[in-house]
Amino acid sequence: MNARESAPRTRSLPSAWTSRILQPILPKRSVGRAVVLTKAGIFILLTVICHLSSVIGLFAVPVPENKPPTYPAWWFEREVIKRTNPSNENPIWPTLESPSTDYLPSDDFAVLNQGQLKNLATKAYAELKDKLPGQPWATVDTPAYKLEQLVLGWYLSYPNTPQTIGTDPFAVANQGQLKNVAVHFYDVLAAVGYVGGRGLPPDTSGFPWSSGSTYPWTVSVTDDDSYATANLGQAKRLFSFDLASFDSEPDGMPDYWEQQIIQADNNDAITNVADVLPGDDFDGDGLNNLQEYLNHTNPTQADSNHDGLTDKQNIAMGLDPMDLDLDDDGISNADELAAQTNPYEADTDHDGVPDGSDAFPLDPTRSEPLQSNPNDSTPPEITLVEPIGALPIN
Repeated sequence: MNARESAPRTRSLPSAWTSRILQPILPKRSVGRAVVLTKAGIFILLTVICHLSSVIGLFAVPVPENKPPTYPAWWFEREVIKRTNPSNENPIWPTLESPSTDYLPSDDFAVLNQGQLKNLATKAYAELKDKLPGQPWATVDTPAYKLEQLVLGWYLSYPNTPQTIGTDPFAVANQGQLKNVAVHFYDVLAAVGYVGGRGLPPDTSGFPWSSGSTYPWTVSVTDDDSYATANLGQAKRLFSFDLASFDSEPDGMPDYWEQQIIQADNNDAITNVADVLPGDDFDGDGLNNLQEYLNHTNPTQADSNHDGLTDKQNIAMGLDPMDLDLDDDGISNADELAAQTNPYEADTDHDGVPDGSDAFPLDPTRSEPLQSNPNDSTPPEITLVEPIGALPIN
């Protein structure tokens, strides 16, 4: 792989790998009254801000509908590419025909530094962990284990405290270093059969593959120059894999999604993606596995939102089978059923007070909680209901 063959061929579209994302954020030190930035902990703050969503759980980060087709959605979801306005829920990707300021432009031919490479690889690792939970991440000498050890080795405490001693995130990354990091990712992808662009065989032109190799660079080493400077465009190409659409069978259900059915019951006969059939109904809710995927429901739970109805019944009634609080009253569907309130109606007793704020959600005559009275000496009145005819003990 050399810079000329791997870098993007055109600059017609801005890449929007903004300096706020790829440029490492630096810790501060004070000099007199001035505050300057040091190299020592170059991407500590970036790590805290950017990696929490990918490790603890993704926030609902919108993906522009007109994003470039070779840009996987996880770049946006994990904020590899970040919006200029975080509150904008409908960002538009900038094109020559539709200018937009929702994403800042950048240069794919700009030099890649080691801090940027580690940040990108860490987010890519989180994506693989999320999409491939069935991989043997803890089994020594497997591709998954080797990748995990590589990434964790960059941190004193993953993901918030990176190593700073003996590292220089500002140092230029060369092509040999870029490929040495990327090869671990492609070994994991190859282990699950992802050996071509979007699941295509390696001898096709599927992006990011361009040759008959497990890796997205030429098989020949005669054109290699491992010490050549790597650029952002090359890093983007190598980390453009998209497991969200990878379906190795194919059966209409991505492999990562099928993993939840495989892992739901260790005692059944479903042990790999080939055993997850689109026409089967694993949870017995009336929706087959393919319908569960298409409706974004949980294929391992007949009642995904715990409202007392099956997912199929929810869909037939026009309800969201994944909404845990259907009436938006602040009480989950499951808790409403336990309290005998109506999970489909915010104000069960029609007293004008939502169930979530009503101390007596089944009594329309009162809604305020009872107030204690320290001067009340009235003895409590106890009425025995069961067993019938029982007498209280004096």
